[in-house]
Amino acid sequence: MKKRYKGYLLTTIGVSFGALATVAVKYVMDVSNIETVAFYWFLFAFIWSSLISLYKSKYKLVIPALIKYSKVWLLLATLFLLSYPTWLYSVKIIGPVNTDFVTLIGVLYMAVLGVVFLKERFNLFETFGAILAILGLLIITFNPVENLEFKVTFILISTLVFNTTRFIVKKAINKIEPIIFVLIRTIYGLIFITLYTSIFGNFIELHGIYLLMAIFVPLLSTVLQHLLMFEAYKYADFSKLAIIVALSPFMVIIYSFFIWDYIPYSYQLIGGTLIVLGVIMLKFKRKKILKI
Repeated sequence: MKKRYKGYLLTTIGVSFGALATVAVKYVMDVSNIETVAFYWFLFAFIWSSLISLYKSKYKLVIPALIKYSKVWLLLATLFLLSYPTWLYSVKIIGPVNTDFVTLIGVLYMAVLGVVFLKERFNLFETFGAILAILGLLIITFNPVENLEFKVTFILISTLVFNTTRFIVKKAINKIEPIIFVLIRTIYGLIFITLYTSIFGNFIELHGIYLLMAIFVPLLSTVLQHLLMFEAYKYADFSKLAIIVALSPFMVIIYSFFIWDYIPYSYQLIGGTLIVLGVIMLKFKRKKILKI
């Protein structure tokens, strides 16, 4: 297999894992609540990432990384703990499909950060892509079917905050091992959500298929997805991989169809397609800033 095709395959698998998470959290949240989903996800993401770091003999890097970048980790943890609950709440109130489409707006935000902090410039191609993405966002937000409006605010906040953390990682701790980054992030998340559920007592015990999802989906989405994407960057050009990444919402639609017989609204397909096209145009030119 040629290297670039290996990169495409790894990216496709990684994106399918990530899309599964969006649908799975909604499925589990329907019988529990946001706090329960967050606790199980952080708990098993921590367990899986710990096992992988032990297997790869990377666990010795955790303490040095925490010490060396202590202030950065504290900032990242704060931002992540703001972005993750708002993402969960968005999945709950506007659904997995709308959430995944709007999440792609983060690419436009990253491009703007590049203009502001790295003194980059938009060319005509990128400007047109940005316009398409914004138009798609407006179509999804102000559609006459679901009347989302302010509800989209939560995923916008989550996306902007999460992509701010990506920018910080790129600038401050970009040399850290991927599995160590995942592990430290889950440690912070698990500590916070454990304290929260202990104080407010909103934990609901999961059973059956819901427990299985809570155990294995974090392995696929939180851990393996990131590791596969980092590995894919070694084999294929980022701008080409970005096309596969941008198709994630359509994978969410496929999963939703098989789980709930979900048929997307026309406004989702039109607005979502515009967002995807705009994001692809932006990613083609912004591969240096977005390769995180």
